[in-house]
Amino acid sequence: MDLKPHQDGVLADLRAFLSHLNGGGLTSAFRAHWLAKSAGGMPAYRNTLPGVPHVCVKVPTGGGKTLIAAAALQPLFAWACPEIRLRPRVVVWLAPSLTIVEQTLRALKDPAHPYRRRLAQDFSGRIAVHDKESLLQGAGLAPDSLREQLTVVVLSYDSLRTANKDNRRLHTENGRLFAFTGFPELDMGDKGAPSVIDLLRACAPVVVVDESQNATSKLSREMLADLGPSFVLDLTATPRKDANIISFVNALALRDAGMVKLPVIVRNRPDKETVYQDAVDLQRRLEAEANAEETRCGRYLRPIVLFQAESKIGIDTHQRVRKTLEQMGIAADHIAIKTAELDEIKGHDLLARDCPIRFIITVNALKEGWDCPFAYVLASLADRQSPVEVEQILGRVLRQPQARPFASRLLNCSYVLTASAQFHRTLGNIVDGLKHAGFSERDYRVIEEEAAPSPQAGETLFKPAPPPPAQSAEAGDDWADAAARQSEEFEHLAAASREQNLQAPEVEAAMNRKPMRASLREAATALHLPQFFLTIPPIGFLPDSTEVLLERENLLKDFRLLTCSSAISFESLEDPIIEVDVEESGRPSVRTLDTRREQQVAALIHGLSRESQIQQMAVRLYQLIGRMPPIADQDIRKYILRILEAMPDATLHDSIARPRAYAKRIQEKIRALEQTHAGEQFQVLLRTGKVIAKPSYRLSTTITPTATATPYERRLYEEEWSVNGFEDLAIRTICGLDNLLFWHRNPVRSGFRINGAVNHYPDFILQLRSGRVVVLETKGDDRDNSDSATKLALGRDWAAKAGEMFHYFMVFETRDLPGASRLDDFVRDLRGM
Repeated sequence: MDLKPHQDGVLADLRAFLSHLNGGGLTSAFRAHWLAKSAGGMPAYRNTLPGVPHVCVKVPTGGGKTLIAAAALQPLFAWACPEIRLRPRVVVWLAPSLTIVEQTLRALKDPAHPYRRRLAQDFSGRIAVHDKESLLQGAGLAPDSLREQLTVVVLSYDSLRTANKDNRRLHTENGRLFAFTGFPELDMGDKGAPSVIDLLRACAPVVVVDESQNATSKLSREMLADLGPSFVLDLTATPRKDANIISFVNALALRDAGMVKLPVIVRNRPDKETVYQDAVDLQRRLEAEANAEETRCGRYLRPIVLFQAESKIGIDTHQRVRKTLEQMGIAADHIAIKTAELDEIKGHDLLARDCPIRFIITVNALKEGWDCPFAYVLASLADRQSPVEVEQILGRVLRQPQARPFASRLLNCSYVLTASAQFHRTLGNIVDGLKHAGFSERDYRVIEEEAAPSPQAGETLFKPAPPPPAQSAEAGDDWADAAARQSEEFEHLAAASREQNLQAPEVEAAMNRKPMRASLREAATALHLPQFFLTIPPIGFLPDSTEVLLERENLLKDFRLLTCSSAISFESLEDPIIEVDVEESGRPSVRTLDTRREQQVAALIHGLSRESQIQQMAVRLYQLIGRMPPIADQDIRKYILRILEAMPDATLHDSIARPRAYAKRIQEKIRALEQTHAGEQFQVLLRTGKVIAKPSYRLSTTITPTATATPYERRLYEEEWSVNGFEDLAIRTICGLDNLLFWHRNPVRSGFRINGAVNHYPDFILQLRSGRVVVLETKGDDRDNSDSATKLALGRDWAAKAGEMFHYFMVFETRDLPGASRLDDFVRDLRGM
């Protein structure tokens, strides 16, 4: 199933971190992860669970973090236990309250729910979901089932960290688990039967911590350590200071995905009576907008107001709010109370057309995981000061119905009403709360106004209720005008943020953002570098062809791995299973990567028949290789099987002993086959005119170099990306030319790419005073130049199609390649252009 772009981005960040982790230890992997994102100022990794990766993803309220967690399990298990079926795949999913535990269990057990559908997609439908009681009963638990499926255990924090004897049952011997006494790595000591915790610990589970801001105490960390996890993934909108955050989601990404209602319009009223009246008026205005929207597009919406009553011991404040609303003429069935003790929305589908509820009164239930996307207005009758508490309150009205924006600007905003002087004085806490939730000061607006006069003695506090919504479209017009203005201003700021490619505020603070030099900005922003586009012929009822930016996947559309040769040489294999990290003392540490596990798995496989060895190794090699889109997973599995079946016994036995080396060689073979096919397809499309070059790439107005170069003259930005030895020599020689307007060091992965059978990121972009643009690739003797011929051919194809004002050069330090240049010859040619 498809994820939103920001959710895909979080998974990409997780995979990137895991790839760094494969090549090093926790400290170095975390630093490498952020250096690759140009955020070298991020805090160092905090070793909260010694030796165990413990990282966090920060997703603003309404961003679908639970679905992200479900989708994260496949790459996590591919990293944590690639020897599938030889080691159990167990997830311990921790939630802060019984309400959220129940919600998560219902979702994961429901075959139609997106969370369960994602797991079914990633784990071939072999999934078992357990709660505390089913674990204690041993229901559906057996050694073979644990190895053959994904087992998800959903528990509350208190199930593991409380001193309550009833909840400590997970730690006591359990005769129903006696079948596991011979389970590998299960340390029984003098026990007659294992406890649930013994069993979970033996499985080295992946642990998902939902709302992890609630699990930071010493007792919580002891709880996590006691599980013996292989990996801990925290999910939260409000991470604590010591969280190792590997991914931040920008609030703008959520709004672009239609998942949240922004901006938040905040209005401070002179008294609580005005809050009541404004809330009723605003609800009716929004419902009138919703009715008009339904007439246009058939999409149903019934905006709901949340009244948060004050929390006072011994006083039913929520009943007072109900009485006040009824005095205003609100129908009794339009009002419901949701508190820990009284739940009047239970049994109601709040999204259903026949549900009459428009006003929900609550006290503290907002913290218990309850959400409704029809909630638009928070009318707070209580003082709230904590930034985290503010975020939790605002979070109830942020979710966008059906994750799709409306045509009406008013229905794309959320609203907060308060009469609290304390709340008004601490407006900064709203900003802090939004920041802590992944939002920022850009995401809210305050409507300022003069205080309304208090009612005179003898006046009635509330007037009779206005007519029904269909007849009261003008109610709340002052809100409508102000909200529309604020929404328009928000759109302008959002557009500016997109243009500057602004990241989440925490990442921005860790980035070394540098602007273009003012004297060069006009020329540089006017430059559009050509890239290759693929012409898509008319489809269905669309009469015209379309042009899309060419991606490598387009060239692999007809690639069929199973028709390719499976002949591979396994000579001179390297076995990359060492880990290098820096100890706390600062000294480097080198150790073999999990040799004991490798040996245990190899011993198990060696005891099988040849046919079984092949089957087990096919699964293991596939997990080590991982997915290789757009190649179908089943095709990779079949290709591996064909390779293994052709192996002599000696080679097969060697692959069992050194699976990572064999997996790497097979992966290299597949990549080479892909590259050959992509290159051939690119040339065919180029010759037939189905691939063309057209202006596309624009230089960003700012860059974020993690390391900077010597500030040579005529550089485009205030500071440029760093350069290596030969690159430094080349640009030092070039920057003195009189006909050079500016030079820019083009960064890999985030800069300009010549897109073809490979993505080629040239080292420099030069613009001359004549208007000509030169794209330059330098090749020093210290570089791996194995792909130089491929890049040179692609660069020359690009220059031929881009037009006479664009040129491509590849310059070598000492080596020779037909069509490439030496530095002196290149400078001479450049001077004459």
